[in-house]
Amino acid sequence: MAQSRAYKAGILGSSKVLIRVSGILTAAVLARLLTKVDYAAFRQTILAFHFVEPLLILGLSQALIYFIPRDRDHSRSILTGNLLMLFGMGCVFAAAMWLGGNELLASQFNNPALKRLLLIYSPYGMLALPLSTIASCLLACDRVRSLAVFEVVNRAVGVVLVIVFVLIWRTPTAAVAGILAGMAIMFFPGLKLMYRSVASGDWLPSRENMKEQLKFGVPLGLSALIGIISINLDKFLVSSFFAPEQFAVYVNGAMEVPLVGIITGSVVAVLIPEFAGGYKDKSYSEIIALWQRAMVKCGLILFPIMAFLMIFAPEVMTVVFSATYRESALPFRVYLCLMPIRITNFGALIIAAGKSSYILYKSLGSLLINLVLSLMLIRVLGYIGAAVGTVITLYVWNVTVNLYLISRLYQRRPLSLIPWSKLGTLALLSAIPAFLVWLLGRFGDLKYPLLIIAVFALIYFPVYLLLAAKWGYITIEELKSAAASIGRKIVGK
Repeated sequence: MAQSRAYKAGILGSSKVLIRVSGILTAAVLARLLTKVDYAAFRQTILAFHFVEPLLILGLSQALIYFIPRDRDHSRSILTGNLLMLFGMGCVFAAAMWLGGNELLASQFNNPALKRLLLIYSPYGMLALPLSTIASCLLACDRVRSLAVFEVVNRAVGVVLVIVFVLIWRTPTAAVAGILAGMAIMFFPGLKLMYRSVASGDWLPSRENMKEQLKFGVPLGLSALIGIISINLDKFLVSSFFAPEQFAVYVNGAMEVPLVGIITGSVVAVLIPEFAGGYKDKSYSEIIALWQRAMVKCGLILFPIMAFLMIFAPEVMTVVFSATYRESALPFRVYLCLMPIRITNFGALIIAAGKSSYILYKSLGSLLINLVLSLMLIRVLGYIGAAVGTVITLYVWNVTVNLYLISRLYQRRPLSLIPWSKLGTLALLSAIPAFLVWLLGRFGDLKYPLLIIAVFALIYFPVYLLLAAKWGYITIEELKSAAASIGRKIVGK
């Protein structure tokens, strides 16, 4: 059973990573094919929908994983009710755009082009919202393999159509049309897959069950809404107060490295059941020890990535988005400062203790502080103040509150929760080769950004791994095994 949970968590984590990577790939191509103004209009259109998406979903996309296992005899009815409610919320989004919401957002974002783009994009919710429940449905029916295949195909179709449409027409309208076309193609196969997974009961929805799903989902939806607003608040502010060209530069850099979600998310997903069981048995010391070991393991990978990308951020932005967006390195570097607190998920320990409501209150406080601080810093620092405000809020408020809550729940002193010595040593080991490649870069004369990244990566990471092995964070045998595995993949054996 534990392995099954880990497998399901891995599928969900992989889906999210796939979405992030495909999003970056799409952005990288569009940044080269569209002007800054057109690219900004496209990103603002997507931002407008995702800003309100949790409010439209109302947690219903997560409801099926709870309701179907409880009543498999009526699983079709449960699914139909869920899909109808999500489709209805998609209609609400479309109606809102046609009744003046498009003009309001275009005015807020200082971009008249959004009026037309949002009207074209308005049917998206009617397609995307019902499909947002497919992960919950298929996991509830133990169809994880089918889910993985659908997610891969869905993202691939969307990316290909967007790129093809823009290659032909070179307009943001073409990019939006590509997204709609991809979702329309996958809509009915997605519905068919869900209904094939729930083979029992009547097709007609139950009003009582729909009410239960809403009651279950609304608190989750509100928490998700606060989280999405917090994540995108800086982008919303930059879009509102600065020109589209500045927003285009900012939005490309204001992102976290997708690898963070892969590593931390996978580790925490596997450990949450152990945390929950240990908390029930009051094995607080064992839980904290396990959490700290996981933190160090994640830091072993993420700290050097942060140090390397911090130095070569301009080259990374040039390779990914073209030289036009080299200035995106500044917000990217600010966002890289979040990586030390991304080596773990504080909320996992709080959820394991059954205190998920604490996360909602903490998120509310974080949102308010971030809004006030970002508005103040934007006046002083310009658009980069939005990113700085986000980083300061997460460190000063989120980390502090999380440590306080965990210390109360697990009966430990707040500062004792972090393995300061081991993490500090890892940070130093990451900084030493970073300083070395920085010095070499000052005396080198490499002109091509991709070549610069490749050459200095071949210097930085071997030196870091040798230092980590010297200090006992990784063994020589593990290094040899990893090298042999990479070699086999390269030669195809």
